Amino acid sequence: MRDAPSAGALIISSTAAFLTGAAAAPLVLTIFDTLLALLSSWHGALVFYGPLARPFSSGFYEGLHSPWYELSQPSIALASLAFGLFLVYAWPSEQTLATKLFVDGLAMSMAVFGCIAPALDPSNMRSAEAHFGTSSLLCSVLLVLIGSGVILIIERQAAELMTNVFTLTFAGQRFLLWFRRIPLPVAIVAALCFGNGYWRGMAAWGIVLVVTLLESVGHRPEHRFEKLERVHLREARFTMPLIAAVALGGSVLLFG
Repeated sequence: MRDAPSAGALIISSTAAFLTGAAAAPLVLTIFDTLLALLSSWHGALVFYGPLARPFSSGFYEGLHSPWYELSQPSIALASLAFGLFLVYAWPSEQTLATKLFVDGLAMSMAVFGCIAPALDPSNMRSAEAHFGTSSLLCSVLLVLIGSGVILIIERQAAELMTNVFTLTFAGQRFLLWFRRIPLPVAIVAALCFGNGYWRGMAAWGIVLVVTLLESVGHRPEHRFEKLERVHLREARFTMPLIAAVALGGSVLLFG
């Protein structure tokens, strides 16, 4: 291990950053829904509803008959994946280890809540079947596979960046880094989904757990020369839990 954070600092910061991203993702998705409504000439009141660990479904703007909006669910699924990849590859600020952990959590949460979890219910893809004649089940399978592929890309890019901080030559080293970053926050969000009766959400986070584990253990990352700053997480291990508490508390207070 190189000039790296302690195990405790990494676990605390990773969990808090991931949960902050998970709390932000549903609100971003409802903004996507609103943008589609505006593109479809909606002139009424705007709806912003982003509860954590509950099913996301577009269609808040009832009575809006437009091809744009009728395809909102598959459109938002693809947009959530594109947005997640954009965040991972084009984050506009200084790339500190703490911000990297947050961006990965937000990107994965966008993929889960916006694409994988909705796609596990083929009825969400009936609009695609109606417009394109493609089976809703086939659309669902394709979106789950594409969403899983995006999760793999996010994890691979994260590992490549972290070669500047951690030695990741052997599978055991990569497993240890994965174990400190991923399982705890994923288990927390999956437990929240379980508590809300959101079975598809819980299953989607299970897919994330499996995909990231297989990627971490099975693929040796290439070394990248893009530098991560503030790798010791001295401040982040204190500030990130506070930010996560505010984000989660705000989600509960505003959306239930």
